[in-house]
Amino acid sequence: MIFKRSILALVCAAAPHLVQAQTATLSGSLSAFDVVNESGLDVHGFEIQLEGATQADLYYTAFGQRYGNPTVVPYATGVYIRYQSTYDPNSGQYLQTTPQHTPGVPFGWQECYTGGAGYATSGCEHFGQSMRPIPAGRTVTVSGRWMVGDPNHPGTLMAVNPPAPIPFATWFIGVPTTFGASPTVTTQVEAPEPPETPEVYGDAQWTKVYTTQVTQALTADQLTSDNVSVVPESAAQVEVAWEILQKSPPSNANKPARSSNSHSGSISATTKAVVRRIEMYKYTGVYDARQGATHAMKRTAA
Repeated sequence: MIFKRSILALVCAAAPHLVQAQTATLSGSLSAFDVVNESGLDVHGFEIQLEGATQADLYYTAFGQRYGNPTVVPYATGVYIRYQSTYDPNSGQYLQTTPQHTPGVPFGWQECYTGGAGYATSGCEHFGQSMRPIPAGRTVTVSGRWMVGDPNHPGTLMAVNPPAPIPFATWFIGVPTTFGASPTVTTQVEAPEPPETPEVYGDAQWTKVYTTQVTQALTADQLTSDNVSVVPESAAQVEVAWEILQKSPPSNANKPARSSNSHSGSISATTKAVVRRIEMYKYTGVYDARQGATHAMKRTAA
């Protein structure tokens, strides 16, 4: 199978504050990601949609490279985090642009950051939003979209659909019920949603997961793909070598699918943060001609 590097390296952290070796009060869901502009358009911003969240749930926002600090826009059932270009009304132009990524052109992840040799033309950006612990019984669903100028409203940006296929991770903290047992931290990654038709599978991706535990608290500024002192990237830190990820259509709910992947592990008494880095690769193998299921998914799910 041929793999093609795509989309992002996603870094998440859950920060435990350990009281003693046997017990822990765990909190935190801190995430940052690199995303490639494969929308087919030159864009002028990016929005993170947190459906089910409130402003009180937000903790720390990552600096958006060429876009700077984002704007928080609450709505009735959630919150938008919007990184947006400055608009010059005199020239009718947006002053910051993320160009389209040229398919097939390789690049290093340092080119997703200001100062990277190819950043100006790579079509890659770094964003992020950390969350405070979400109370039990409430769910926050995360999606991300590039933004382009609205031709009917100059100076206003609108979201590009479908959302960028980013595997935003959900964190679950397992507090031990047995004295002396270690807490566990689980990360669950959902496949990108399928198109708006009940008979078609979503885009398939391969995931590769790295993990490490660190003994100091972290901020979003430290969760960048070029920060090898914090972010796991070595072969010894590979938690899962390769997994196929593809969302099944609702009509195929009872058939084999790989709609989500979960990764879990215990933490030590000295751990202050768990960092998981999830690489996404385009699936370039064979799809079913009718529904778009992958042959690899069928094999691994069997």
